[in-house]
Amino acid sequence: MTNPGHEVIVTIAYRDFRSRFAVESRTEDVLRGRFQWTDDEKAQILALLEQEDEEGNQPWYLDGDGYRLSDENLFPLSPWTIVDRESCTKAVQRMIDWESGEAWFCLAPWFRIGDELNRRRSEFEHRET
Repeated sequence: MTNPGHEVIVTIAYRDFRSRFAVESRTEDVLRGRFQWTDDEKAQILALLEQEDEEGNQPWYLDGDGYRLSDENLFPLSPWTIVDRESCTKAVQRMIDWESGEAWFCLAPWFRIGDELNRRRSEFEHRET
């Protein structure tokens, strides 16, 4: 979808809360851009996140033992979805600036560097030690 300024706008949903998102760049693996929130919409999503935190629903990306989920489990459980015309694609939010609305999402599993200290060791790694 294109607006009069020729920006590509997609809808990104956090659970059932939908937001307009101006796409700055998109590849098969990554979507970068900026949320187009009104002040009221921004307050609503921040309140939703706070409520989930208070209810103990966060962080969604950890398993019951506190380890980061593998990407195979991370994507299906992600609360973020890219709604693009007729399709819906699960995405994992990798960065968000709540002040500016700037964000980027992974659209496919990727090799992570940096959060490896908080992941379960694979069965293969257990056999090596």
